[in-house]
Amino acid sequence: MADLTTILQLVTLLCCAPAVYLFRAAWRARKLSASLGNAEALPIGSLSAYCGTDVEVNISGNALFGSAAELTAPYSKRACVWYRSEVWSHQPRDGRQGNRLKLDLLFVEQSRSSFVLRDRTGEILCRPGDAQPHKPKVTHDSFVPDDAADSGQAEIGPDPNNSYLPEEALFSPGHRYREWSIAPGQQLSVKGVVRCDAGRVAIEGRGDDELFFSPHTRLGIRATNFLRQWVGFTLLPLSGITFLLISLE
Repeated sequence: MADLTTILQLVTLLCCAPAVYLFRAAWRARKLSASLGNAEALPIGSLSAYCGTDVEVNISGNALFGSAAELTAPYSKRACVWYRSEVWSHQPRDGRQGNRLKLDLLFVEQSRSSFVLRDRTGEILCRPGDAQPHKPKVTHDSFVPDDAADSGQAEIGPDPNNSYLPEEALFSPGHRYREWSIAPGQQLSVKGVVRCDAGRVAIEGRGDDELFFSPHTRLGIRATNFLRQWVGFTLLPLSGITFLLISLE
């Protein structure tokens, strides 16, 4: 019986690690849901009345090119209104083959150009700045092993003739190339404050907060976050209570 109790305690303790991770994810989800819930959902055509008020608003519409030249995502070569690309180095920790790989972010490129969001009532200029969207679509993900890559590969991007599936990155030294982008015409949810400059209505982040934008609907994000909160806030206390009950037996 003592051996069974010890085994159950060990199993419960092993469950605590993912429970802590899920609890932290649930806390982040709670903060995001509260932030979205505190901002009023409005049609774009009514936003001029909110210029300079520092009142956060939620809007949705289709993303379109702004006044700048059309963007092209560097790896997928797709037209986009926003993109982010990363290059990761996967190398053995002490330089010898066969050891666990160390991941280092070598290079980041992210667009900062403004783009337009339009609904049936009007359009507004979105200023993303350094903000990253919530769960954007991955438009490129490839891995080039060191023995197949050219010497300047990390700077020039993936080699279409020597690219492997991303799963290869778990086992081989090399470089992984990733890209996220938002296509013109894609539906976006955006949260920020309204500004009016030279007769143009724009939306941007408030103060130190970055502009929030996502290819997912506001209600969809809140529904997903509710499930995360339910799981995260339930599993950790349940693991702790189970461990205590087993220990008291």
